[in-house]
Amino acid sequence: MAPMTRLALLAVVFVDLIGQGLVFPIINTLMMGRNAGFLPVSTPIATREFNYGLIIGIFFLCWFLGAAYIVKVSDAIGRKSATDAEQARNMGYIVAGISAGLVGGPIIGGVLSDKEIVGSLASIALPFYVALALVAITIILILVSFEDVRQEREKYRFEPLEIFTLLLRVFRNPVVFRLSLVFFWFMLANVSFYIFFDNYLTARFGIGLFGTSMAMMMLGIAVAISSSLLVEPAQERLNKRAIVAAISAVMASSVLVFSLADTPLVCYLTIGTFYFGFGIAYPTLLGIFSASVGNDEQGWVMGITTAQFTLAAGIISLIGGDLMGIDIRFPFFVTIGAALMALLMMVLTWRTAAIKRITQK
Repeated sequence: MAPMTRLALLAVVFVDLIGQGLVFPIINTLMMGRNAGFLPVSTPIATREFNYGLIIGIFFLCWFLGAAYIVKVSDAIGRKSATDAEQARNMGYIVAGISAGLVGGPIIGGVLSDKEIVGSLASIALPFYVALALVAITIILILVSFEDVRQEREKYRFEPLEIFTLLLRVFRNPVVFRLSLVFFWFMLANVSFYIFFDNYLTARFGIGLFGTSMAMMMLGIAVAISSSLLVEPAQERLNKRAIVAAISAVMASSVLVFSLADTPLVCYLTIGTFYFGFGIAYPTLLGIFSASVGNDEQGWVMGITTAQFTLAAGIISLIGGDLMGIDIRFPFFVTIGAALMALLMMVLTWRTAAIKRITQK
């Protein structure tokens, strides 16, 4: 792959993820900040937390519904086959692009909205204009770097129930179904922490937009380092099952420390620990899913991972605000339980020869 082509693909992933790294802290500030001017000052904390969860939940549920149609386009276009080593490397590149977006988003949002840094130009709206410019640049890179060489095109048929058809196919593939029983809980552990740690830091320590953006940046840096540098070395020394199991335990332990911490610094460090491990385990899991099917089903199986991730995120977002009303740490109890459930599902369902073949090498 030519360097410019790789840059264009990474740019697509980058601008996709700056949306989360940039928007989530801003939404948190608008919902939770009594002086933000978005909600009445008298709005109770429980209502603010519910509204935050509702907004994030709508975002992820729309992503969930859209995943099926992206999958359909992907399978229609097709893709090149890759060796195992190339696959691991490319999955690492994807996660590195994700982490770059998660780092870039908070920097853009935190800096450009801070009057002490950029003066009178600063506003909550300014980061969105910059993000728009980056999207435009990415579109130009794609137009310059890619050429459609297909001789024939499949006619695209829009089917409203496509997402449910996509999910039902899982039950007809025993290997993907068993992998999904672990992946769903693993991703639920990720999103229940990811969505609410900004909200928790604001409510618990009074951290503002810059502080929550820096927490998101800590996440991105941790994922960037581990996903770009350690995925291949880890897979050379350990089998994939051992990697996912060990990191699930690290994630549970990190969130336990996070929820008990008395200072923001410890919280920042545990965010780093959690996502340092996640940056290795996530591309490893994607590689396992990819290896479970043939080349003609790669789009479908990647769509399954996206659908599970967004469904888990949508569910926990919608109920997480109410859970925080019961106890501000409740979403993190969900994180710990989900990580442990992923370990349990691994023990119970990853015993078949087919799964051992793709996870123990």
